[in-house]
Amino acid sequence: MGVRNLIKLAILFFLVSFSSYGQELTKDVLKKKVDYYNEKLNSKVFDDSIDKELQQIYAIADKKNYDNIMNMVAPMLSQLYFKKGEIDKSFQYANKYLEVAQRSSHTYNMALAYSLLFNLSNHQGDFPDAIKKALISEAYFDKAKNDSVNGEIVLLVNFQYFLNKINDYRRAQDKLKKASLKFEKYKGKDSVFLNALIVEAEGLEFFRNKDYDKAREKFQSCLISSNQFGFKQGIASSYNNIGVIDFELGNYEESLENLHKSYDVITTCPGQYNLAETCYYLAKNYIYMKNYDRANHYLDIAIKSGSAYGNADFFCKSNFEKLKLLFSEKDELGAEKLLNNIIENELFLDYQDKDEFFLLLLNHYTKNDNKYKEIVRQYQEAFREFKKKLREKNLDKLEYVYDYQQTRDSLELNKAKINSVIVESKKKAERTYWLIIMLAIISITIIIIFYNRARVYKLKNQKNLIKAKLFEERKSHNEKIIDYRNRKLIDFAIHVNEKNKILNKIKDQLKVLSPDDNVRKGEVYNLIGFITNTINQSEDQVQIFKDADKLNEQFLANLSTKYPELNKQERRVVTFIRLGLNSKQIATQMNISYNTVENYRYKVRKKMNLSRDISLKKFVNTI
Repeated sequence: MGVRNLIKLAILFFLVSFSSYGQELTKDVLKKKVDYYNEKLNSKVFDDSIDKELQQIYAIADKKNYDNIMNMVAPMLSQLYFKKGEIDKSFQYANKYLEVAQRSSHTYNMALAYSLLFNLSNHQGDFPDAIKKALISEAYFDKAKNDSVNGEIVLLVNFQYFLNKINDYRRAQDKLKKASLKFEKYKGKDSVFLNALIVEAEGLEFFRNKDYDKAREKFQSCLISSNQFGFKQGIASSYNNIGVIDFELGNYEESLENLHKSYDVITTCPGQYNLAETCYYLAKNYIYMKNYDRANHYLDIAIKSGSAYGNADFFCKSNFEKLKLLFSEKDELGAEKLLNNIIENELFLDYQDKDEFFLLLLNHYTKNDNKYKEIVRQYQEAFREFKKKLREKNLDKLEYVYDYQQTRDSLELNKAKINSVIVESKKKAERTYWLIIMLAIISITIIIIFYNRARVYKLKNQKNLIKAKLFEERKSHNEKIIDYRNRKLIDFAIHVNEKNKILNKIKDQLKVLSPDDNVRKGEVYNLIGFITNTINQSEDQVQIFKDADKLNEQFLANLSTKYPELNKQERRVVTFIRLGLNSKQIATQMNISYNTVENYRYKVRKKMNLSRDISLKKFVNTI
């Protein structure tokens, strides 16, 4: 352990000790502890107590509802127990990880949780459950989009290995292509590691198709990337794959060299998944070199590792090679014991070339009829029970295609429903939005209408008040005019009366005079007649003024109200017209010319907006 790690650990122990003196473990302190242990896990420097420390951290975070801390610790514990081979505990924390992710509605964490569960189901051989978990994880990764590229690439590569294992090569290639397309747009700090995963998967595709040159090129590229990133599992896997290619090509010395390099790296990793394969090919190389002790040594390691990590293929292959060595050494009891142990192991059910064990026994005992018959009877009975188990085991594999499509259809249906709900929600939101806008517009329009109506009503009231005020003012003005005219009329009547008295005296005096001259006498009579006419005309004029004043009192008020634009002279003309005077009479009474009266009549008609076919006199009488 480096000095820096010791300092970090000391600081953490100090924080924990300090918290024990009454201070509460805060979220920040827990996060620092998690980061420290995560660094230890990544560097593969840890002991058996690390899981207990992480369990304590998880328990504290669970008690305090620190979801982000639990989201960090749960997958660490799941992966740790998986590497230690404690699958039940690994499942337990993977499910806890999923529960926390679902509670916090974190799409990326849900995708990672289902990816963990997929790996665990795949490890246990539960193919239908594995395919469901993988598809759900892939769907959540698609939903999380750009935030999940690295996790999605890891899932797709693992998914590709799984599909190859169950011989679904077409879908396996589809997943690898999808992973490659995702990686092309990815620029994260772990791009070298992801590149190593993808290149190795591409190399295995070439190897499966026996294109060894291209496969070697891919594995060497993966080796470079893994060394650059410090990815031990990738380094070991690359050396192993190159060693297997050399073995297939008969380059046994080069194969041994690369396989030993793979072995040296794998044994320093906590998850020794490829150890069984590497040891198997090391043993095969040593068998070809007739170094049976070394071959037995690596076969024992391969059998033990294959059993521990559920690698059925190399567990059975290693046992088969071990059987052949035992028979070659004439150790028949050891061979039969080993064969019985193989058949009793559940991994034997997943091995495709099972018949080679039975054929090996038959070939060995061909010359021993009794033993031959006993083996046939014994293994016919055993294989009958074995084949029953095999059918049950393979049934899950055969159901895979159906489950794959059914799960895919279910996910697509759910996705379509979710999209439909989202679209409908958007439409509802848009309808609500437009409804709110329409209601707002209607409300604003109503407010404007009511405001304008109130404003018009207020203006109308103000106008009516102004009209009423003007009417009162005009009425008061007309009353003053009438009073003034009454006074004038009285003064005029008094003046006419005095004038008439004088004229009557003059007339009486003229009657007394009797001139002898007839001419003179006629002039006197004419003068008397003139005086009499003048007296009568003055009395008629007084009577006209009296009649005009009687009519004018209400008429002038109506005239002023309806036609306020008429001036004083125009109103006098209208008044005389109402009294029945013609233009000549009006000219005489007003002491103006006839043309002036006609001009007034024209202006009055225009201001009253009268057409030519309407009589002014008749219209004035209606006012």
